[in-house]
Amino acid sequence: LEAEELCQAGEPVPSPSPTVPSAAGPTPVATQGAATASASQPTARPASLSGRIAFPVWNRERGGYDTYVANVDGSGRALVAEYMHQPAFSPDGTWLTVNGERGDFMNLFLVKPDGSGLKEISENHEDELAAWSPDGQSLAFSSTRHGDKQSRVYVADDLNLSGARKPEVRPLNFGPDDVRGQSPAWAGNGQIVYSGCDVTQNPAPCGLYIMPSAPGAHPTKRLTDRGEDTAPAGHGDRIAFMSNREGNWEIYVVNSDGSSLRRLTNNAANDGLPTWAPDGRAIAFVSDQEGGWAVWAINPDGSGRRKLFPIGDGGLVAEWWRQQISWAP
Repeated sequence: LEAEELCQAGEPVPSPSPTVPSAAGPTPVATQGAATASASQPTARPASLSGRIAFPVWNRERGGYDTYVANVDGSGRALVAEYMHQPAFSPDGTWLTVNGERGDFMNLFLVKPDGSGLKEISENHEDELAAWSPDGQSLAFSSTRHGDKQSRVYVADDLNLSGARKPEVRPLNFGPDDVRGQSPAWAGNGQIVYSGCDVTQNPAPCGLYIMPSAPGAHPTKRLTDRGEDTAPAGHGDRIAFMSNREGNWEIYVVNSDGSSLRRLTNNAANDGLPTWAPDGRAIAFVSDQEGGWAVWAINPDGSGRRKLFPIGDGGLVAEWWRQQISWAP
């Protein structure tokens, strides 16, 4: 594909062809070989799992997503917001960002886990896939709000959680232009990782990229070499992500310097949307391994895979790979 085609807005689909929207301006890295495989152990139980998981559920009756929160064992399940999806917990678990699906609610909002305090924080219905900074003061998100409708990564600083003022928003910039990309996540040292392509080259190399989140122009670095790599989730210097680089959607991990790429799951089901436990000792993800969608957990070394709870109702259907789940204390 020409670079101009690669940078058009879009999302991954369940096929081996790269479909992630473009990024720009990376520091090149060597092409990676095949990921190291991990032998999953479904009967081993990850130790000391606790906290709450926010997740979207497809409402069959209305034909749209709702956001729920449950304890990691599935107990205490509660509806947070109707017609809202792509939930992301604040680091302390006191707030969620959600993305509306209808009418005047098709942008980003804050809401308490009990469903109270709904507050609009963006003004563009194209804004999506928000991620909180580790200090809870900033959000990264992707959007096609720009006139060219190419997906860019934005940062909202100074969230002002107690007030009504919407935060100031700025695009990530690599020097000559704004970064093109989607599905941002925070990594260690104030960095943001996202999926995209380098349209300064032809053909455009795609994969996961990482760069500083601070204002101003900064170089980007390519971490992985496949356009199918998406939905990153960071915990310090470790990045979990989903990819169908080997034929179907699986969970992978890689270091924030691009080293130690490893596949954690290996089966014929769809495994995706990883999120780290707050203590970093496990990764939760969604899977339809048993025929219905459920939330599962696995250790970062690929051991201890087990089912946590079913998602229920209609599970995940429409564009499930553009959803996200989130784990809080």
